[in-house]
Amino acid sequence: MTYSPYVRPTTLDGVKCVVVDKQLQIEQPAAFSFLMNFARENDLKVLDPAQTDDQP
Repeated sequence: MTYSPYVRPTTLDGVKCVVVDKQLQIEQPAAFSFLMNFARENDLKVLDPAQTDDQP
C-alpha cells in the first residue's frame, strides 16, 4: 500500500493513528482539508504535538 510522503500510519502507546506532516497543508491544501474534515466528521482526536507535552 502506498501513502503520501506526508501521511504515515503508526501506533503510539498502543493506539493506531495517522501522523500528518504539516507540510501537507502547504503543498496539498485540499488533501489536508479532506483529512481534517474526515477526522472531525468521525469524531477522531486531532493532536498537534507543538501544543502538547507528549510529543511522538
